Amino acid sequence: MFGLFWITVLFEMAECIFITTPGNSSRIRLSSYGITAENRFSLIFRVKACGSAHIFLSDLDILPTLTREFIFGNKNNTKCEFGDNIYTKFSYACSNACDSFDDYWISWYYDTYNTVQEWKMGRGIVVSKELIGNYPWPLTTFYPRYIDISSTDLPAEWEFEISPNSTTFDSETTQIPTTAEKSRDSTTTEPTTSTLPTELITESTTPLSTILTMTSSTASTQTTQSSKSTTDTFCYCSDKSCSSRNYTDEEIAQMIETMIQELKVSVKDTNAYKRRLISAPDDRPSAQRVGGVGAVVICLVILGIVLMDTPRVVNFFRYHDRKTEYLRKTQSKRKKSKK
Repeated sequence: MFGLFWITVLFEMAECIFITTPGNSSRIRLSSYGITAENRFSLIFRVKACGSAHIFLSDLDILPTLTREFIFGNKNNTKCEFGDNIYTKFSYACSNACDSFDDYWISWYYDTYNTVQEWKMGRGIVVSKELIGNYPWPLTTFYPRYIDISSTDLPAEWEFEISPNSTTFDSETTQIPTTAEKSRDSTTTEPTTSTLPTELITESTTPLSTILTMTSSTASTQTTQSSKSTTDTFCYCSDKSCSSRNYTDEEIAQMIETMIQELKVSVKDTNAYKRRLISAPDDRPSAQRVGGVGAVVICLVILGIVLMDTPRVVNFFRYHDRKTEYLRKTQSKRKKSKK
């Protein structure tokens, strides 16, 4: 009934911003166009490029201490990559269409249950769909403030949409637009959003019966306020009945047990558990050289141990051959003496 995570993107009355990066690796900051990374965990955009298109997320305006970089069409338009200032965290086969716009999205949602920050990139206009790559960054929390774009080798055209109805979510609440704004008169009130308590999204020690009471009280208060602000009748329960009902202790316990079973996730099914023994690919020449040197050192150590024991092995077989020959001659002499 209650989802763990909601993202709603509405394109009604959207304002499109078109930006062209010259292709000389110079960065253009999107804050001058009214787009920042604050109070958001994802970004949807379109780009038309025949080479690498870069998106940078940073914490400071000047000399940032933390930077994350998404690259679309890197290495001659063959790879989509993600990394920080130094290392590449993942690299997957991906290319941009040179003569048309591609729809992409990026996200940096923090998973409080697994204590990892999921850095993802994908295609399309729906976040978490058509995933290209994902890197769970454990035990680190980075909330960027600024977004920069650039391109190398060739110019790139970017398109961003700013919608007044788009929702953003922070660490406290997740706001989901209701359908009330579509059924009301367009000249009276502002769009209404319903707020889900954080207890319904993340793990909490608050009893679920208290959560149900809080949610019911919040919905009742918002319904009363909306009925006062407009003369149109509207039911927030859609096709369900809005009449109140008193639940017994047995029914509440059964509802709690059902919700626990639906929301329970096995530890072995989490991304953090699956990636404990999985290494992210690294195509950098420096990483390959370091790995080659390590392999050579290990082989030399093993070879040295074998070479040190080689004389003993040779002497053992020589002694064994001499002893066998001696026994053979002794037995031959005994047989002759008996005859």
